[in-house]
Amino acid sequence: MQIQAGAGAGSNRTAASMDSPARIAMLRSQIKGLLKKIQTLRKALMEATDPKERLAIMKQIVDLQDQVRMAEAQISELQLRAKRRAQPAPAAPATAAEAREKKDKWEDAYGPA
Repeated sequence: MQIQAGAGAGSNRTAASMDSPARIAMLRSQIKGLLKKIQTLRKALMEATDPKERLAIMKQIVDLQDQVRMAEAQISELQLRAKRRAQPAPAAPATAAEAREKKDKWEDAYGPA
């Protein structure tokens, strides 16, 4: 029994044009589908008697699990990027004196530039 999983290049282009929440939702949907395929393969593995067939099924399960891990890592990265975007940028010094003080602190910590 062979179940093919994966995304083509077209889906990568689609994902690039989506916003983070939509991409996260798409990845979660993919993960759900992959987990269902893994479950189906596990049932097939229990029923398989031929060692070569069992080995092929186990390899497919491992490949699908790797895809799940990659999708989860992408979700984590998207969430981290969104969190960084939500944080305000550090304020620039308002005066020349503040800028010099900041430079002096940096030089005290790291040496002259």
